[in-house]
Amino acid sequence: MITIAIELAENGVIKIIHDDNINGAGEEFESRKVYDFDGLDSHNSKISFLNELALDLGMDLGTDLDQSKIVITSEWGSKYKPTKEQAAKRISELEKQIKRLEKYKS
Repeated sequence: MITIAIELAENGVIKIIHDDNINGAGEEFESRKVYDFDGLDSHNSKISFLNELALDLGMDLGTDLDQSKIVITSEWGSKYKPTKEQAAKRISELEKQIKRLEKYKS
C-alpha cells in the first residue's frame, strides 16, 4: 500500500511517500521531498507541491486535448497594482489568447 504524509516544516512542508510493496516485490520504499515556502521561489514551490501531490494521488487533472483541464497557477490579487511593464506584458499575453480563440469563431 502506498501512503502519502505531509509534515509541517519551519519554512514549508515535507512530503513523504511510503510504499510497503514496491514493484510487487514486497520491498519497502520511502521518498521524502522538502518544499520551501519561504525562499525566493516560494510561489513556484507551492505550485510544484500541489501539482506533484495531485499526481501522487493519481488525480486526473485533464490534458490539453480535454474540454476541461485543471491548472494550478497563480495570478495577481484583485487589489494588486501592477507596474506599467507588468500590465503591458499581461495585455500582450491576453491579446495572444484572444487571437488564438478568434480562429474558432469562424
